[in-house]
Amino acid sequence: MEHPLLERDAIEPVLEPVHRGERRAAPPALDWRQLAGALLAVAGLVAVVLAWVGVSGTLRTSAQLSYLTSGGIGGAALVFLGGVCFMSFEHRRDREALAELEARLTRLEDGLAGEFDDLAALIDRRNGNGADR
Repeated sequence: MEHPLLERDAIEPVLEPVHRGERRAAPPALDWRQLAGALLAVAGLVAVVLAWVGVSGTLRTSAQLSYLTSGGIGGAALVFLGGVCFMSFEHRRDREALAELEARLTRLEDGLAGEFDDLAALIDRRNGNGADR
Protein backbone atom coordinates (compact mmCIF):
# COMPACT_ATOMS: atom_id res chain seq x y z
CA MET A 1 0.00 0.00 0.00
CA GLU A 2 1.50 3.35 -0.99
CA HIS A 3 0.66 6.25 1.26
CA PRO A 4 2.75 9.00 2.89
CA LEU A 5 1.46 8.10 6.34
CA LEU A 6 2.42 4.48 5.88
CA GLU A 7 5.87 5.12 4.42
CA ARG A 8 8.20 6.56 7.05
CA ASP A 9 10.66 8.03 4.51
CA ALA A 10 7.98 9.99 2.62
CA ILE A 11 6.67 11.87 5.65
CA GLU A 12 7.65 15.50 5.85
CA PRO A 13 7.05 17.04 9.26
CA VAL A 14 4.34 19.68 9.33
CA LEU A 15 5.84 21.33 12.41
CA GLU A 16 9.39 21.62 13.57
CA PRO A 17 10.10 19.21 16.42
CA VAL A 18 10.49 20.63 19.90
CA HIS A 19 13.67 19.33 21.47
CA ARG A 20 13.46 19.06 25.22
CA GLY A 21 17.22 19.01 25.75
CA GLU A 22 17.96 22.37 24.14
CA ARG A 23 18.85 25.39 26.18
CA ARG A 24 16.33 28.16 26.14
CA ALA A 25 17.15 31.61 24.88
CA ALA A 26 17.76 34.42 27.32
CA PRO A 27 14.57 35.89 28.75
CA PRO A 28 13.33 39.02 27.02
CA ALA A 29 13.91 42.47 28.45
CA LEU A 30 11.52 43.87 31.02
CA ASP A 31 8.12 44.86 29.75
CA TRP A 32 6.82 48.28 30.73
CA ARG A 33 4.09 46.60 32.81
CA GLN A 34 6.68 44.75 34.87
CA LEU A 35 8.71 47.89 35.40
CA ALA A 36 5.64 49.97 36.32
CA GLY A 37 4.43 47.25 38.68
CA ALA A 38 7.76 47.04 40.46
CA LEU A 39 8.08 50.81 40.78
CA LEU A 40 4.52 51.22 42.05
CA ALA A 41 4.90 48.39 44.57
CA VAL A 42 8.19 49.79 45.89
CA ALA A 43 6.76 53.32 46.08
CA GLY A 44 3.72 51.98 47.93
CA LEU A 45 5.83 50.09 50.44
CA VAL A 46 8.00 53.17 51.02
CA ALA A 47 4.87 55.27 51.59
CA VAL A 48 3.51 52.73 54.09
CA VAL A 49 6.81 52.61 55.98
CA LEU A 50 7.04 56.41 56.06
CA ALA A 51 3.47 56.62 57.30
CA TRP A 52 4.23 54.10 60.03
CA VAL A 53 7.30 56.08 61.10
CA GLY A 54 5.24 59.28 61.09
CA VAL A 55 2.43 57.76 63.15
CA SER A 56 4.84 56.29 65.66
CA GLY A 57 6.46 59.70 66.19
CA THR A 58 3.34 61.57 67.31
CA LEU A 59 0.74 61.15 70.02
CA ARG A 60 -1.94 63.45 68.55
CA THR A 61 -4.72 61.54 66.83
CA SER A 62 -5.29 64.28 64.25
CA ALA A 63 -1.67 64.04 63.09
CA GLN A 64 -1.81 60.24 63.06
CA LEU A 65 -4.93 60.29 60.86
CA SER A 66 -3.19 62.45 58.26
CA TYR A 67 -0.29 59.98 58.12
CA LEU A 68 -2.73 57.09 57.91
CA THR A 69 -4.75 58.59 55.06
CA SER A 70 -1.88 59.93 52.99
CA GLY A 71 0.80 57.30 53.54
CA GLY A 72 -1.08 54.21 54.68
CA ILE A 73 -4.06 54.19 52.34
CA GLY A 74 -2.17 55.83 49.48
CA GLY A 75 0.70 53.38 49.86
CA ALA A 76 -1.68 50.42 49.91
CA ALA A 77 -3.33 51.77 46.74
CA LEU A 78 0.08 52.02 45.05
CA VAL A 79 0.93 48.43 46.01
CA PHE A 80 -2.45 47.33 44.64
CA LEU A 81 -1.85 49.17 41.33
CA GLY A 82 1.57 47.54 41.10
CA GLY A 83 -0.09 44.14 41.40
CA VAL A 84 -2.57 45.10 38.69
CA CYS A 85 0.33 45.96 36.38
CA PHE A 86 1.94 42.57 37.03
CA MET A 87 -1.36 40.78 36.34
CA SER A 88 -1.76 42.78 33.13
CA PHE A 89 1.66 41.58 31.97
CA GLU A 90 0.88 37.96 32.79
CA HIS A 91 -2.46 38.19 30.99
CA ARG A 92 -0.73 39.56 27.88
CA ARG A 93 1.89 36.81 27.99
CA ASP A 94 -0.79 34.13 28.36
CA ARG A 95 -2.67 35.50 25.36
CA GLU A 96 0.50 35.43 23.25
CA ALA A 97 1.15 31.81 24.25
CA LEU A 98 -2.41 30.83 23.34
CA ALA A 99 -2.11 32.60 19.98
CA GLU A 100 1.10 30.67 19.28
CA LEU A 101 -0.59 27.37 20.17
CA GLU A 102 -3.53 28.22 17.96
CA ALA A 103 -1.20 28.99 15.05
CA ARG A 104 0.66 25.69 15.57
CA LEU A 105 -2.61 23.73 15.67
CA THR A 106 -3.83 25.46 12.52
CA ARG A 107 -0.59 24.60 10.69
CA LEU A 108 -0.86 21.02 11.89
CA GLU A 109 -4.49 20.78 10.84
CA ASP A 110 -3.73 22.27 7.42
CA GLY A 111 -0.83 19.88 6.95
CA LEU A 112 -2.90 16.80 7.74
CA ALA A 113 -6.14 17.90 6.10
CA GLY A 114 -6.08 15.65 3.06
CA GLU A 115 -4.06 12.77 4.46
CA PHE A 116 -6.90 10.98 6.23
CA ASP A 117 -9.34 11.49 3.34
CA ASP A 118 -6.87 9.93 0.91
CA LEU A 119 -6.26 7.01 3.25
CA ALA A 120 -9.99 6.39 3.71
CA ALA A 121 -10.54 6.48 -0.06
CA LEU A 122 -7.69 4.02 -0.61
CA ILE A 123 -9.10 1.62 1.98
CA ASP A 124 -12.58 1.90 0.45
CA ARG A 125 -11.19 1.17 -3.02
CA ARG A 126 -9.29 -1.85 -1.78
CA ASN A 127 -12.33 -3.18 0.11
CA GLY A 128 -14.56 -2.55 -2.89
CA ASN A 129 -12.22 -4.53 -5.13
CA GLY A 130 -12.31 -7.47 -2.74
CA ALA A 131 -8.62 -7.24 -1.92
CA ASP A 132 -7.37 -8.50 1.39
CA ARG A 133 -6.12 -6.04 3.97
